[in-house]
Amino acid sequence: MRSTPVLLSALLSLALGAQTPPSTPPPPEAPKTEPPAKPSPEPAPAPMPKPQETPTPAAPETKPMEAAKPAEAPAPAEAAKPVETVKAPESAGKAILLFYRESRFVGGALRPSIYVDGVEVAYLSSGSYLKVAVAPGDHGIYADKKDDQLMFPVEAGKTYYFRVGIRAGLFKGHGKVEPVSEEAGAKEFEAWKPKLTYTEKILKPEMVVKD
Repeated sequence: MRSTPVLLSALLSLALGAQTPPSTPPPPEAPKTEPPAKPSPEPAPAPMPKPQETPTPAAPETKPMEAAKPAEAPAPAEAAKPVETVKAPESAGKAILLFYRESRFVGGALRPSIYVDGVEVAYLSSGSYLKVAVAPGDHGIYADKKDDQLMFPVEAGKTYYFRVGIRAGLFKGHGKVEPVSEEAGAKEFEAWKPKLTYTEKILKPEMVVKD
């Protein structure tokens, strides 16, 4: 029968096909993907400032309480000491010699020295006056030149006026002292209104009486 060889060949083909596994197509290649871009690093956060630590105050040392001391008796008040002050010479029991000079242009630059008992007391400028305290008795008085000295008796508690003028000289004028009565001297002193001699012109402040 013709169908038998055909059938055999078909069976043979099937047997061969069973022995050789069918070729499988290669798996499709996976699409290449680029690695994702790395995200840019975020800036680090700024460090938080640390709170300033305040030093804890040290606890005060506690000392044991001392026994209260008995109050001391107040010291007796000392007697107040008198304040030492520089005083003008005491005029009590003494006489006052008042030398005064009129303010004038002629001879105004001259300053005659007033001497009492040979002691230079002060310079007397134009328009000034000077008071000298002396003990009762006789006293030698002159200006500039001892040759012009006059002896003048005085009593305690009284004021004696002496007008001081300028006497012309050969090369230079000099002072002169002229005693004046109390009444006439008081009037001239009031009318001329002389000023007290400046301190720097006083050479013997212990003898001068200041108003």
